[in-house]
Amino acid sequence: MKKRRLDREREKALRQESIVAEQRSREREYFKQWESQEDSFHLNQAKIRSTIRIQDGRAKAIDLLAKYISTEEADQQLAVEMHDPQKFIEGIISNYSIKPSGLGFARLTRCLC
Repeated sequence: MKKRRLDREREKALRQESIVAEQRSREREYFKQWESQEDSFHLNQAKIRSTIRIQDGRAKAIDLLAKYISTEEADQQLAVEMHDPQKFIEGIISNYSIKPSGLGFARLTRCLC
């Protein structure tokens, strides 16, 4: 009789462990989905803010650069006057305090000229 009780307690403990492991697995999966949705939301919001700034004529250099290299059809609906790419690179560097490395920046400027 004591052996049966011990067996039942062990089985109960194993069931509890499997329930907890399954719950953790579901929570991990839920968190991955939530994190993916969160990242997607923030990316879409950044695109919307950029589009609004371009439409209102308040575009930052990074907005126009992103617009120029964008391949999405929705972004192609905006008509934006193309400017000299060198000015955009200089604007991005000055606005975002980017310190170009000599060799990398030299390659970039050669490609743009």
